[in-house]
Parts: sequence; structure tokens; C-alpha cells
Amino acid sequence: MPSLGKTYEQNGAGQMKPGIFSWVADVIRKHWGFILYGLIGLLNTGVHFIVFMGVYQVIDSQTISNFIAFCAAVVFSFFMNARFTFQKKPTAKMFIKMFLVMSLLSLGAGYVGDLFAVHPLITFVGYCAFSYLVGFILSKTFVYRD
Repeated sequence: MPSLGKTYEQNGAGQMKPGIFSWVADVIRKHWGFILYGLIGLLNTGVHFIVFMGVYQVIDSQTISNFIAFCAAVVFSFFMNARFTFQKKPTAKMFIKMFLVMSLLSLGAGYVGDLFAVHPLITFVGYCAFSYLVGFILSKTFVYRD
């Protein structure tokens, strides 16, 4: 986590108290793993999009393009999170668990979207939000667990 220094401001009684920057720095420090997981998730979404669009231009199949893009995104996310978020040496067992967790979350979101005839964009955005929170919890407690 980057070093964020403390700043102080004077209150009405002339006493020094931590300023807003100090509070924000404390929140960032406390939740750095969750924040970093989200930043890697944003990059992961970019990888998924770029690979999907590139493959789709070549083979003209959304199913195959999305599957290949999903696989590329999971590989990217797995290694980035192993290294930076959870500071773990990646193993094949961890990778299989990550692939299964993310696949089941994705399939579950798609199933719910189909079941309730939800607009695909809402399903996608809902999946992104849901997988951020649940994916982090499962990654921390199941995938990268010692």
C-alpha cells in the first residue's frame, strides 16, 4: 500500500486533530486489498473486452469469442491478484479454484438474467458489482487461502 502521510488541522479550541486527508488515508490503508482487487477487476474487464472484440472480428461467434475472452480475463486476474492483492505464489490448484469460482458466478448471473428476462446490460452490470464483492470474499477465503 502506498504511504499516505497524516495531516492535521486545528479545531475551534486550538487543538490539533486529524484532517480529512488523514481519515481518507486510513480508510484506504484499511481496505487496500479490496480496492486493489477492484482496480485489477477494472483492468480485467478491459482485457475481456479487447480479447472479445478481437476474436469476434476473426471468427464471428459471440459464444466462442466470449468464452476465449473470459478465459483470458480469468488468467490475467488470477496472476495479478495472486501477486499484488493476496501476495501468494500461484499454483495450479489455486487457478482451478479461481476458474471455477468465476465461472459459477458468471453462469449464475446469466441464469438469473435469463430466468427473469432481465435486459443483458443490467445482467452484465449486476454481475460486475456482484462478482466484485462475492469474488473478493471467495478469493480471500477459498482461492488464495493457505
